[in-house]
Amino acid sequence: MRLFLILFFFVMIPFWIQSQDLSINGVVTSLENGKTIENINILVKDSISNTIISYAISDHEGKFSMKIGSDIANLYISIVDSRYENYKKPLEHSKENNSQILTHHISLQKRIIPLEEVYIVSERKTRVKNDTTFYKVSSFVTGEEKVIEDVLTKLPGIKVMEDGRIKFKGKEIESVLIEGDNLFNHDYTRGTRNINIGIIDEIQALENFSENKLLKNIEDSQKIALNLTLKKDVSDISTNTDVGYGYNDERDINLNALLISKSIKAFSFVEHNNIGKSTSSISREISGLNNSSRRNQLRATNMLDIQNISTPLSQKRANINNAWAGAFNGLFNLSSTSKLAVDYIYYDDVLKRTQSNQVEFTFDNDPLLAIDNTSIINKRPVIHNANLSITQDISNKSILKYQGEFLWETIDLSSDILNNDEIQSSLFNAKSTFLNNSIEYTQKTNEKTAFQFISTLSYDDSAQDYSIAPGLSLDNNSIDDTDSTIQNIISEKLRSENHFSFFHKNNRTKFHIKTGLEYQEEKLNTDLIDADSNTFLNDLTYQQLNPFLQVLLTLKTKKWTVRAFQNTKYLNLDLTNLGLGKQQSNRFVFNPKLDLNFKPSLQSTFSFSYSYNEFPQSVYNLHPESILTSFRSIRKNTVDLTTKKVNNSSISFNYADAFNSLNFNITGSYNNIQDNYIFNQDINRDIAISSFFIANNSDKNYTISFNLNKNLAFIRTNTELNSSYSISKYRNLVNSSDIRNNTSKNLTNTLVLKNGFFKKKVIWINTFEHQNSNFETESGLTNKLNSFRYRTKITYQPLKKLTLGINYDFYNPSLENTKSKTFSFLDTSLNYRIKDDIDFTLTGNNLLGIKDYVINTNSDFSTATSTFNLIDRYIMLKLSFKF
Repeated sequence: MRLFLILFFFVMIPFWIQSQDLSINGVVTSLENGKTIENINILVKDSISNTIISYAISDHEGKFSMKIGSDIANLYISIVDSRYENYKKPLEHSKENNSQILTHHISLQKRIIPLEEVYIVSERKTRVKNDTTFYKVSSFVTGEEKVIEDVLTKLPGIKVMEDGRIKFKGKEIESVLIEGDNLFNHDYTRGTRNINIGIIDEIQALENFSENKLLKNIEDSQKIALNLTLKKDVSDISTNTDVGYGYNDERDINLNALLISKSIKAFSFVEHNNIGKSTSSISREISGLNNSSRRNQLRATNMLDIQNISTPLSQKRANINNAWAGAFNGLFNLSSTSKLAVDYIYYDDVLKRTQSNQVEFTFDNDPLLAIDNTSIINKRPVIHNANLSITQDISNKSILKYQGEFLWETIDLSSDILNNDEIQSSLFNAKSTFLNNSIEYTQKTNEKTAFQFISTLSYDDSAQDYSIAPGLSLDNNSIDDTDSTIQNIISEKLRSENHFSFFHKNNRTKFHIKTGLEYQEEKLNTDLIDADSNTFLNDLTYQQLNPFLQVLLTLKTKKWTVRAFQNTKYLNLDLTNLGLGKQQSNRFVFNPKLDLNFKPSLQSTFSFSYSYNEFPQSVYNLHPESILTSFRSIRKNTVDLTTKKVNNSSISFNYADAFNSLNFNITGSYNNIQDNYIFNQDINRDIAISSFFIANNSDKNYTISFNLNKNLAFIRTNTELNSSYSISKYRNLVNSSDIRNNTSKNLTNTLVLKNGFFKKKVIWINTFEHQNSNFETESGLTNKLNSFRYRTKITYQPLKKLTLGINYDFYNPSLENTKSKTFSFLDTSLNYRIKDDIDFTLTGNNLLGIKDYVINTNSDFSTATSTFNLIDRYIMLKLSFKF
């Protein structure tokens, strides 16, 4: 028996060994970096029944171990984890390996799951996505804001100019859109100064904006637009009414309505005020408050500066007016493929100004000359302006668009003048009719290529009559009591342009070629009769027929952007002047431009730009006979068709770190002007005669500017520092002198400190501004002027419905002169909101009762002190409601 048991034991050992459970040991690691992974569930499953045979969990070192039985046929290891790609591999045990322990190391690949972008807009004031910056309006509203412009002044990166123009990152925007539609064309101040901010949900700054949807992402557009998105609960029609009245009959009335529906977007307003407000860029142009008109290239040249009665002060201080204005803007979806846009504006104003000028002239060899004059001016501009646009989507890849504009304006101006000891009066009347039409066809052949054809035709007809009594004698260069001086000017300008554009883009490059023909004909007829009955006639026709070819190549890499532009033009100039006969000039001009941008990091940008421009002289410099430009100024020219040549170059560095609230920019620029018209001025007590001619050599300008914006959180202060220093080297002749080489140096420093206290219930803004102007002549004459200005604004909101505001403005026009008069202005406001749609505002303007204001200016041969009257002190109660 004992022997039997021993034999049985040795015979059965191999079978026991074969039937024992197998173990699996291993380590789980990451395929990317080889690091061990813990807490991974490892399953062993049967591939036939799909049942779980065994499982284990990796420990903190990534190790695991488990038993799986003796038969591994049809078994596999499975791992399913949301963090890693699924793992599945069969178990293998070779016949040569008699071990009961299997080693199985596992490497897992990290799972990458693409997710849609998620924005927590309720907690962020701004956000950026691609070329769009989003501003949540509710994050910037404190209760004092009424219209869109009030909030725009608070948005980082956006600056609102005094005349209503808007800049984003230092560049002027093209348009303001409502829900993606351009309702206001380019006159967007109609909307920004009238639409109630309460209906706006978000403001979007769109960089690289394309007005034509087919050219989006194909053309290299550097335009910027703002898009306004409305709140979801805004009704189809929203209206706003402001009615304000002051104790001295001050009036400020505004009614406006906004209509939004699937087929119509429309905005209209009616306004009346006599407190200096202006709501349209057109009205500011005719009032002399806006020097940058989009129509300048198309309009006939304005020969007189009589109509300009602007001042450097804000409109609420010095724009003494009595204005009526009304406008309608409508955008109609006629069908799914057709749009009609119409707008009309009417403007009628009465402007008044009393202005005194005391000027001291210092010449190289002549004794000191002083003049003194006072003018009482009454001016009435009237404007009718209408625009029509029809857009037809011929297909999803082609668009046909027509645009037309009609502008009719008149100006009546009268002045009573005390010119030194002489009493004079003047009358000025102007009428102008302007028509502009364009047809635009765009075809998109594919996602990378498009072409466009544009044809434009414009015509401007202007007539100006000007008379002064007693008049001027141009024989004696003096005032003549015997008779008046009368002048009539008729100017016309016809301009047409037809061009074809081809657009193409690749992964990193964009290509734009534009070729066409521009034709321009300008006529100028002037008739000046002085007090001695001498007649001075200008009768000229100036024609230009210029074929051109423009090529723009844009290359973008991760860090570099290169823009190379070449404008090749054949100038065919033909000038016919009464008394001078016919003059012609024909030549090719090559105007290149190069822009380089290097972005070494997300925050930093280096930029370099160079351009050369050669262009024809303006009609303003091509009339040979005298033209009376003001009650004591005469202008004439030595006619020369030599082209004006301008070299421009600049280099800049910009650093923008939104996370640390830091923006920094420094820019240096150089400007060289060759074949420039300079003046030879003959000045006496009664009259100044300026004769312009082209001089050899060139005038030069150097500028360096600096901007720093930093939020200092530890003292709750936002700091903005702006500094600009410029040097200009220019030439002139004064009172029979030789050519004088002059240098002007101008320094401007501005510091803005913005503080928030008591959970921003108190906002305090302080602005310090210093200006230094220094003129030097080659002979050693110098003329210096320093001025200082301080402004402070405090806004206090003790209650959600109550907002108090105080503004103080101090100005010293001449720091050198200790006897110089200084000026202080005080304004207050109190706003109480009864309901969300009704509020009262009590406003006090110029409460210190300042009657007039003084501006000091200087040049290389004069120092001038100008005094003009201001809007009187008033207190106004205004009721605002919307429905």
